[in-house]
Amino acid sequence: MPFYSEIFSRLISKTPPFFKKIRALGLCISGICGPVVAIPTTYTGAVISDSILKICSHLLVAGVIMTSVAQLTKDNNATIDTK
Repeated sequence: MPFYSEIFSRLISKTPPFFKKIRALGLCISGICGPVVAIPTTYTGAVISDSILKICSHLLVAGVIMTSVAQLTKDNNATIDTK
């Protein structure tokens, strides 16, 4: 199966329950850390320590990767509902 067809079939197929939880956790981490990383560029007067910015930027990347990997997993036993 070609590469892009495989990715598309994985995106529309059912996600196992464990990976649904991982996806939700990754979205929560990204949703919390994204605004924290954006604060210094949006509000120039805001002061956030460099260590917190570094930790939040690493967690943001980890959350995005967790969400992406969890979304691309598929359950081989489930049927695809194309309705």
